[in-house]
Amino acid sequence: MPIAVTHATTTGAVPLDKTKTVLVEHAGMKYPEYAPVNDPSEVFPEIEPFEQHDRACDADPALPVFYNDHVTVEPITPFLGVKVTGLDLASLDSAGLDQLALLTAQKGMVFFASNDKVKQTYRDVPMKRKLDISRYFGPLHKHAVTPRPKDSNEITVVYQDVKNTVRKNWWPNRLSQAIWHIDQSQESHPPGLTFFCCLQADAPAGGDTLGCSLTEAYRRFSPAVQNFLLGLKAVHSSRNQVAAAERVGGANRKPAIETTHPLIIEHPATKEKSLYFNPECVVEFEGLRHEENDHLFRFLNDHITKGQDFHARYKWNEGDICVWDQRVAAHSAVLDNMDFRRHFIRIISLSSPPKAAAP
Repeated sequence: MPIAVTHATTTGAVPLDKTKTVLVEHAGMKYPEYAPVNDPSEVFPEIEPFEQHDRACDADPALPVFYNDHVTVEPITPFLGVKVTGLDLASLDSAGLDQLALLTAQKGMVFFASNDKVKQTYRDVPMKRKLDISRYFGPLHKHAVTPRPKDSNEITVVYQDVKNTVRKNWWPNRLSQAIWHIDQSQESHPPGLTFFCCLQADAPAGGDTLGCSLTEAYRRFSPAVQNFLLGLKAVHSSRNQVAAAERVGGANRKPAIETTHPLIIEHPATKEKSLYFNPECVVEFEGLRHEENDHLFRFLNDHITKGQDFHARYKWNEGDICVWDQRVAAHSAVLDNMDFRRHFIRIISLSSPPKAAAP
């Protein structure tokens, strides 16, 4: 197995009282219906195989819902991300959602924000409406270890406050808390389109989200390296995630699983190739010896984490939503404001197993 240089390690970690890390400061919470809940008795089954039709394939390629006189689509960087204003995400019909899927496949990350004319209402629509929007794109993921709201196990609550220190202690004894990853890539049907909404952000600064274009990451390789990587498969494992949940506290609803995916995949709608590499889950590359595994892991990890010229960074306002395609973009939270409440929800639509890109 390679040395997983970004995986969580308990070396030097301070012992924790797991009954205290999961406490929640309810006073001042703006959306208590999405308060984090951990039920240690919950058990989630493995994902059953299914056929998923990518909605981006049905979209009008001109994207008229987004490119018109009333909506502003502002690039965040040349290679990743756009910010949309003048269009309420929660109001989109099926044609608009199809176009959203295609725009997200093309741009990696699509952020929706309010302006003086159009307010984003996604944060305030009923829970069922949020779930229905995401379910349009595929079956919904149930997270094995992250908290959920009491009324749904298909919504993940990403939360911190002065009492709740799970996130603060998840990756102990590190110089940096930037943790580049793809969500839940160990699943046989891994995440596709993902919705992430800022319910509340009390800190005066910080708590940004970082993104990395995995499509541009692949393009940057020389033809010789591209050809070498095209034939490889990577083993993705949740064992570090399960171990961290056991150490820090909270739910642990599934045993560790491992799944093999192609390293270079093709998006079903755009046909673009991307580097499907998750530093937090990949434990080996099939067919390589130990030293080869180790060097390739470090090379790809450095490429993703140090490629600032194909990264993006977004500063949140309450009510903003990010929709991103996890097949073409990796991400990291910036854990620099851990003494303030930061309350987000995430809903993940599952995709078909990643398709290996052709040479």
